[in-house]
Amino acid sequence: RYFQSLYKTIIDEYPPELRNRIRQKLESDPGVRRLGNGRLEIDPSKFETGELHWAFRVCTGSDCDVLPQFIDEELHDRLVALEPGSEAREAYRQDLLARLPATAVDSAMKRLDEAIALARRYKEEGKVVSAEDFEKHEVQKRILQLELSRPSSPIKAMNGFDLNKAGTENAKKITKESRLQNHGLFTGDLLCVVRRSWFM
Repeated sequence: RYFQSLYKTIIDEYPPELRNRIRQKLESDPGVRRLGNGRLEIDPSKFETGELHWAFRVCTGSDCDVLPQFIDEELHDRLVALEPGSEAREAYRQDLLARLPATAVDSAMKRLDEAIALARRYKEEGKVVSAEDFEKHEVQKRILQLELSRPSSPIKAMNGFDLNKAGTENAKKITKESRLQNHGLFTGDLLCVVRRSWFM
């Protein structure tokens, strides 16, 4: 309910003549499925209405909505150390069981297995970056290449009205946080501190 209550904040930032249209976009977005009893299933990777990235951030406190395109070597090694059958995995599972219901632990372990599989695939694809390599210009350029080719904001103009240029405090907040949510953490950190021309 809180997620959907944020729609009003978004809608109010649009001119009166566009409010019904943005309301329809928000309510029909494929990234939000209504399951009944007020429950929602939210998949930010399917958002077509860019402002929903902001609403998701407000509700969950997440720092990004996208899978990373690269991971650092330390994270890779920690994930792989938790593969099925390892002592580290069993210790981690027991720690979770002391804090969470068994069904929640089972779900967490499934997500862990997905993360391990992704880490292994990234290793094969050369997308695991060591701390030493991260300092290299050509590696940073490769990490940022996809990000620099994407639009700077996931929010699209509607009938000539661009929320990115609206200027109100809420519009600034919505557009800034939607943009941050739409970049991976690795690249989000880099984009904040580098000049785009350095990687062109």
